[in-house]
Amino acid sequence: MKKKLFLSLVLIILFVFGILIYDFSDEMDTLLTSHKWYINENNQINELEFKDRILAYTSSEGNVLDDYKDCSSYKYNNSVNVIKLSCKGTNKKIYISSYDDERLILSENGNEKIFYSNKDSALIEKFKSDNELSDNEYNKLLSINFNDELFINYKDLKNILKSKMNIYIGVVDNNITFENVYNYQVLNNLINNSSKDFYLININSLTEEELNKVSSITGVDNFNDKVYVFEVKNKKIKSRVIIDTFNKEDILEYNNINI
Repeated sequence: MKKKLFLSLVLIILFVFGILIYDFSDEMDTLLTSHKWYINENNQINELEFKDRILAYTSSEGNVLDDYKDCSSYKYNNSVNVIKLSCKGTNKKIYISSYDDERLILSENGNEKIFYSNKDSALIEKFKSDNELSDNEYNKLLSINFNDELFINYKDLKNILKSKMNIYIGVVDNNITFENVYNYQVLNNLINNSSKDFYLININSLTEEELNKVSSITGVDNFNDKVYVFEVKNKKIKSRVIIDTFNKEDILEYNNINI
């Protein structure tokens, strides 16, 4: 009798568990559906969105990507974290490995993809991966800091141009990001190895009028994308080095520059 009760209980448990596994009517967590998710693939940002039982996977330009273009809708099972897509003539299953406020990890056919809650995070993670940087190495890279004594203002620049000084001046700003951080690494190397005095002008410390005058003096309209190093000699200023990098391998191109 006890054996029969035990077997009955096991069958009931298996039946209930089976229902849970094959029931794809669950609502997805709003943490997943309340915004888009981003991934950097093939040097472009792609967007994933779960909305109104429809999965949308597009490029940042809005073009539907091949991965799920024939899949019209999805169902979700919360107990096993599986998304079942209704595609033309077949079904696909995507497994949610994990997710939180910042990151979503999906797995399909053993292939794992990591999505991020904003575009910048997707770009930064791709940058760290391409340059083989740990989180600590990345944070240290961005913490570069120049000696305050190197900085001059617009009035100092005018006085230098009136003098007989023979120096170098780099133009920088406060916005050091993954996109330009190696520019500042190169600049730091140039400063440390320079045979002449080296000064810096921070464009963020200038008034709009002063910035326009610096642009007029140097012939550079936009200082935001690159780092410019100018040579001041015989009361004249001319461009000496234009630093434009994106990864650490680009630094090698500037190693043989002597200033």
